Amino acid sequence: MRAAVQVGYGGVEESLRLDEVPTPVPAAGEVLVRVEGASLNRKDLFALADLAGPGIRERPPLPHVGGTDGWGTVADVGPGVSGWTPGERVAIYPGLFCGACEWCVRGESSACATYGVMGEQRWGAHAEFVAAAVRNLERIPQEMTPETLACLGGSWLTAWRGLITAARLAFGETVLVVGASGAVGTAAITLACAAGCR
Repeated sequence: MRAAVQVGYGGVEESLRLDEVPTPVPAAGEVLVRVEGASLNRKDLFALADLAGPGIRERPPLPHVGGTDGWGTVADVGPGVSGWTPGERVAIYPGLFCGACEWCVRGESSACATYGVMGEQRWGAHAEFVAAAVRNLERIPQEMTPETLACLGGSWLTAWRGLITAARLAFGETVLVVGASGAVGTAAITLACAAGCR
């Protein structure tokens, strides 16, 4: 398959090359997703520039395929996977978590002791195919546009976590979003309005 392979650190032109790499084979509990689209997230740019950014714990060995935010269709299923069929349209949740530690059991998977991110600790969606755990998939409607899907990844997850999970936003509250011109700020405004806030 073709992939945007990170071969070094610096700007996009010197750090990435389009290359042929082996197509991943889905392991037990995973599906193979034919990538329809993938965003270029700020975390992807941090990784290319070898900068420390939010949530970055360690750099993956190079060469590496980044891509935190991606979506596509199920192409194949790994051993033991049921309930998913080829052709289903899915978005990929980028958080990697164990599902068994005290934080995961409490529903706080982003605080998992082994937390990682697709596109950093494992190959991501800047390729024709990506393997992802079933628990990292969300079915999406056929009519959802690529423009909408490009906005849904880390930015919306960050805004949701801040407003809904951490702040426990309630109907009718007043919300001040600082830095509202960026992706996270825009998502926060949209979520706050949808929650009935001012």
